[in-house]
Amino acid sequence: MGKRGHQPWDRTKLPVGTIRIRQHSRRTRVRMVKLCANGPRGRRWMSLARYWWLVNRGPIPPGKRVIHRDGNFLNDDPANYILGTAGDVAYLARVWDPTLDARNRSAASAATREHNRERSRVRRFLDWLPKFWYAVDPEAGEALNDPRRSRVDLYRVHSDPRKRSPNGSGLVAAWLGWPEISGLEALVLAILDRPLRLPAIGTAVQDLCRRQNWPVRRYLYGTLISTLSKLRRRGFVTSIGRPRTEYSRTDAANLARHEPVPVIAVRGSDLIAGRFGALRKVDTLSRHKGDRR
Repeated sequence: MGKRGHQPWDRTKLPVGTIRIRQHSRRTRVRMVKLCANGPRGRRWMSLARYWWLVNRGPIPPGKRVIHRDGNFLNDDPANYILGTAGDVAYLARVWDPTLDARNRSAASAATREHNRERSRVRRFLDWLPKFWYAVDPEAGEALNDPRRSRVDLYRVHSDPRKRSPNGSGLVAAWLGWPEISGLEALVLAILDRPLRLPAIGTAVQDLCRRQNWPVRRYLYGTLISTLSKLRRRGFVTSIGRPRTEYSRTDAANLARHEPVPVIAVRGSDLIAGRFGALRKVDTLSRHKGDRR
């Protein structure tokens, strides 16, 4: 009785001239004939087709091999033997198996996809992707290693889940913490944490957009006055003085505000070179509470 897993086998050497069927590859088997009992193991056996050709037809020219004409490697009828090159074998393989090309193409495509995915994972881990958007927390000096193809997609992932429209409308307001109002109203509320005069409100809104990497627009005084009027009717803004010269955010607006996400969207090209060049890449961002301005 041998060790566990050991299969006893006969150690008696097979005589020269023995013919046995051996597994040639994953799908084919071929008959082999024993030539000698000693010497290198790779030269003790030879395929029966090659042995028959050497004995009955003579030497095989360099670069040629004995091929089974019908593709059946167990059909050792001498009429089934022909001489050919490796190219002839490749050609005949497609005649023997018409599905070979499709299977090879499928296998090559699957291997290429896996190779591309692996290269993408390595590149995403080591480098910044210039045309993708990253969630950046400037306060913590961190950038989330989860690049997105569009800035809207990045906002949609990190903003309030109750306001995720397909075209991105309302994401700025949700990003700032007020998903129920328009984007301009949310921008005005975000900068009114202290009393501001009307001329300074437009400048502060543009500065906030610039810091958040949002499109910077010039808002007319009439547009800002109309927005402030809507916020006053909601009870989110109060004015001081007559005529109204200073505006500030009310406690009702602070209570209606959801917890904002303290990150901004930055392109990978700006992370490679620019004011964000010293950020460290992390898998999860540190969340800081407080007013985001």
